[in-house]
Amino acid sequence: MSGCLDHCDCRCPDWACFEYLRDIEWSDQRNRFASIVAGIFFFVGWWIAIDSAVYPFWSMPQVLHVIGVVGTIAFFMVNAVSSTQLSSDTYAEGCIGQRGARVWLFIGFVLAFGALIAAAWVLFGMYVVPSIDRSHHPTTPSTPTPMFSTTNGTGNHTTAMPPSDGVGPVWIGVAVMLENLFIFIGSMIFKFGRSEELWE
Repeated sequence: MSGCLDHCDCRCPDWACFEYLRDIEWSDQRNRFASIVAGIFFFVGWWIAIDSAVYPFWSMPQVLHVIGVVGTIAFFMVNAVSSTQLSSDTYAEGCIGQRGARVWLFIGFVLAFGALIAAAWVLFGMYVVPSIDRSHHPTTPSTPTPMFSTTNGTGNHTTAMPPSDGVGPVWIGVAVMLENLFIFIGSMIFKFGRSEELWE
């Protein structure tokens, strides 16, 4: 992609810039694109988690960040071993060997799927189903409960209230699910989207 503008000739009707893009060997850029896309997914996942954690109108339980941490550890574990280490006998005398690499990868996948399943359980078990139960019981008081109190400049206490429509608490579960889903997608793209021919 670099040098694309060097080949452009705006006076030429056949758009030499697009011809340059057409002639690029995209197969040679596979590792670069896979790395960029995986990084974007990883970044967006953690950005959603941080955004939901710092929002001032509800309190996100800090223990829910453990799921994202486990997904991140799984990201590094899955991508720490190459396909060559799993299939070739040349690594039999290595640090962990072929069998150790397979066990390491298996543990990484278990952690990745476990984080994804835990995030789904948090979404549906802690937020979606209780919110549906509350909506079916009109006798339940709908007044939101205060999340925290602050003191303004006059010394009076003001209470910050969560949104009365219940979107806030449900969004916490959605954020945890999206965070771990994006980390998982980024991990799979980084693992299977790259070519490892250079290491063979």
